[in-house]
Amino acid sequence: MKKKLFLKTIIIVGMLLASGCKITPSGGGTVFGKVVQYGSRKPMANTQITVYSAEGLRLNTTTDNSGNYSIANIPPGSYKVRAYLQGYHLNEIGEEIYIEKGKKKVDFELVIVGGGT
Repeated sequence: MKKKLFLKTIIIVGMLLASGCKITPSGGGTVFGKVVQYGSRKPMANTQITVYSAEGLRLNTTTDNSGNYSIANIPPGSYKVRAYLQGYHLNEIGEEIYIEKGKKKVDFELVIVGGGT
């Protein structure tokens, strides 16, 4: 009798998990975009991207060879986003963005240090 009850419990739990019940909590939103060089529009690989809040939360990634980046599971809140690559001016969005769920696109154009504006 105990074996049948245990087996039924395992089957029910397995069905719940297979039907979409998630054990891990879902994250917040995603910030994604592309980084290119100002003027030439050349994709900028290995650019450091930082998403940060006034409360001190910092999330980092780097761009791929095509200049693309994505940071997922950002908790809801207000953030600034910046892009930095050695030899280029630091580029930061001027205003905070609010992240909740879904995606926010933030693209950057980097200017070479000493290369004008």
